Amino acid sequence: AAHVPVLVSDLPEMKRVVEEYGIGIVAQSRKPIELANQIADFFEDKEGYENTLKNVKKAAEKLCWQNEEPRLLNLINSLKKG
Repeated sequence: AAHVPVLVSDLPEMKRVVEEYGIGIVAQSRKPIELANQIADFFEDKEGYENTLKNVKKAAEKLCWQNEEPRLLNLINSLKKG
């Protein structure tokens, strides 16, 4: 929602969202120097960074509460009925 690229750990669901929408980077290491280098590389790739900013805006429109609320309510209602 803040239109800011994200840095996430390599957890499956977080990685899937970042890669599917192209909204940031997935940490390849937990070592500070390697992580700092990965972040620096991200910012040095001007074209990739600009694409990420565009993708973040698109993802923010799709991945928002207004779109997720009906899905959650449908799930809750189906559990009540079942």
